[in-house]
Amino acid sequence: MKKIISIVFLIVIVTQNYAGTNDKTKVPRDFNLATIQRTTEEVERSFIPPNGDFNRFKKQVSAYQQLSLVSIPVTEKLVKKYVSTFTKPDKDSVFVLFSNVFYSQVNRFNDSLETTYKSILERIDRKINNPEIKEFNKSLDRCGLYLLRMEGVYYVDEKYDYLYKIFNGRVSPAMTEYLKIRKKELKEGFSNDAELVISFNQLYQRVLTWESFTSRYPDFVISDETQDLYTTYMSTLITGMDNSPTFDYDTGILFPELNKLYQKIIVRQDSLKSTKTIKDYYELLKMSDFKTPADMESFLKRHGLYSMKGVQPDTR
Repeated sequence: MKKIISIVFLIVIVTQNYAGTNDKTKVPRDFNLATIQRTTEEVERSFIPPNGDFNRFKKQVSAYQQLSLVSIPVTEKLVKKYVSTFTKPDKDSVFVLFSNVFYSQVNRFNDSLETTYKSILERIDRKINNPEIKEFNKSLDRCGLYLLRMEGVYYVDEKYDYLYKIFNGRVSPAMTEYLKIRKKELKEGFSNDAELVISFNQLYQRVLTWESFTSRYPDFVISDETQDLYTTYMSTLITGMDNSPTFDYDTGILFPELNKLYQKIIVRQDSLKSTKTIKDYYELLKMSDFKTPADMESFLKRHGLYSMKGVQPDTR
């Protein structure tokens, strides 16, 4: 009972510390390296060992969501300490739990970034380097994040190898492979302002990678995500993006780069879903003189795909 009271007390104190920071010209007192370290140590001391009970672990970890970004290093510490005590399936569930904590906090942080940290961002704009900015960036780094800017808007994003470093060797072979693939993709990037930052050939290799993965691990704990990655990459391979079109704007004809790639795909002698999809699509292209097929929308729907036009794709 004493440990439970300690957990509640810690959350109340840190939350009040955050809420009581009315001066938005400074970094809130609960988001700095010293507080991250102190909070992590307090949580570790008060945490009740789950003894292999994943639901107990999940319930306790969920209690720390009020700590904002600080909950990321707090949960990271607990994961590293206790993940080895769980069964193989539950180890993968620990990853899912941590990633949910991570991305929910990042999204929440980004929603208020330009208001809560307005002064910090203004100083960065003016290239003013001072201790507060250094502290801010170091604190982000401790949370597996770094600051980016796109079209004049600041946001934080994950370091490409953050999740990999935490879970590599601590989860199932399937999850380890997933993390390795995603580490590579996050490092390369995917799009910037609706424009591909990789080649269409690289994009096709991603299609093959995730098709193979989903085939080998049909019961993967986050199979919905791996299927979404395949669908996104396959859809982009066919429709392109607003600033990475597949058809020439002036002539309306399929770009030679894509035509050449499709030709390589349609001669493959395999039973892959992606190969069949491109073969079907290429037949449509031939009938439309390699211009956008009239029944493009129905083709995409028939193959479980969608147009990437008029959307803002994920950057990574």
